[in-house]
Amino acid sequence: MPTPLLRINDVMAELSIGRSKARGLVWSGELPAVRIGRAVRVRRADLDAFIEANRSARVADRGPVDRRSTRPRPSSEPAGLLALRRSRP
Repeated sequence: MPTPLLRINDVMAELSIGRSKARGLVWSGELPAVRIGRAVRVRRADLDAFIEANRSARVADRGPVDRRSTRPRPSSEPAGLLALRRSRP
């Protein structure tokens, strides 16, 4: 059975990236591709290998990130005091 070939749009959807980034990965050689005339196709196996090679163990082992807790506060004062001061006329 032949290996399925993916279009750039399929790669974009799979990796959640834009067209320029997907094409850049192909043209830089980071993501191997097949050229058929002007058409560019990526083998499914190559895309899976790319994903596995670029998987960060640190991110994968941490689980989901709560972005709210990583944002710095605008001041060293607790958030409650800032809200009180701003609400006063």
